[in-house]
Amino acid sequence: MVNVDAVTRREGQGPTPPSSPLSSSSSSSRSILPPITTLFVWDFDWTIVNCNSDEYVPSHFLGDAETESRLRDMIIARGHERWHECVSDLVNDCVAEFGLTLYDVLDAASSMPYLTDVRGAIEDVGRDITCGQAIISDGNDSFIGAFLTKNGMDAYFTHGVMTNMGRWDDNDQYVDEKVDEAVIGGGGGDAGDNTRVTSGKGKHVFRVVHQSSIYGGHTSAHCPPNLCKSQVLLDILDRTTETTNTTTKTTTSTRKGRPRVVYVGDGSNDACPALHVLNERDVLLARDGRRICNPNSMMGVQLDEEDDSALTGDEFGILPTIERRKKKEGARHPRCRVQTWNSGRQLRSLVRDILNEASS
Repeated sequence: MVNVDAVTRREGQGPTPPSSPLSSSSSSSRSILPPITTLFVWDFDWTIVNCNSDEYVPSHFLGDAETESRLRDMIIARGHERWHECVSDLVNDCVAEFGLTLYDVLDAASSMPYLTDVRGAIEDVGRDITCGQAIISDGNDSFIGAFLTKNGMDAYFTHGVMTNMGRWDDNDQYVDEKVDEAVIGGGGGDAGDNTRVTSGKGKHVFRVVHQSSIYGGHTSAHCPPNLCKSQVLLDILDRTTETTNTTTKTTTSTRKGRPRVVYVGDGSNDACPALHVLNERDVLLARDGRRICNPNSMMGVQLDEEDDSALTGDEFGILPTIERRKKKEGARHPRCRVQTWNSGRQLRSLVRDILNEASS
């Protein structure tokens, strides 16, 4: 496997691959986190960035229509639960077809569009020493790390970036290993690695390892097998509310010190922690309304849309998912306070109000 942490940036080859602090998913799940009063938890796709990172990166090379067509065919053939395998294969197809390096792929990831006031909200929280921030995402740390590093946002996420692990393997070694596995086992490798035999021309091969593998999986019936955001959030809270006794070198629980959670998200998988983890002290900042159209044609900093006619994409999933679960399963309302936003300006105003509440 290529050690991207040890690769230094070269002129003309794009951003430095993400360093270990950004790859929190692969670190020990029991490392103690700094004590704080309020924890801001951010989704990544369609929250920090104004696109879907898994679709944006291949679209950078293939274009929207071709990316959509290939992904659709893969999902029909394999099932949506193998989404990350499909994305990995599509990225590897781009590497092979266009002769790309990992730097080219990470450079595309680093250019994802984001709303200037969303960044401003993250910076506002970062200036408050009583707050910490974390990302819980269904993306991967290779793309997310490239974006955060290039845009100078990595230092704000003091409590980790918990997501699937993006891995870059040496192509020759990767192909040899996978061919051996296919001959011996009759398959394409460990399902948890979401890989296939690849004979592309690229030097490196991309694969995604499920985030839930660091916990040995999860049991939530409402979440995809690779990630349960409730599981991850509870782990972060457990590690934030533990202290180390420096005399005895033992860890003791101080759960009554659990920080208040402000959860910022948009997707259907954000409904799980909203319903099962957040309590009366917490706040859910749920993105409402519709997405912008053609997000993959945009790059870098964006201002809020002046005209709502641009918001013609799919509906954000978190609130409809909560509503469906209430009707179908009798699921409870979120116990937390729920506030909605669509534009970056709206989100930043809500975040500032919460920070002012805490300081008053």
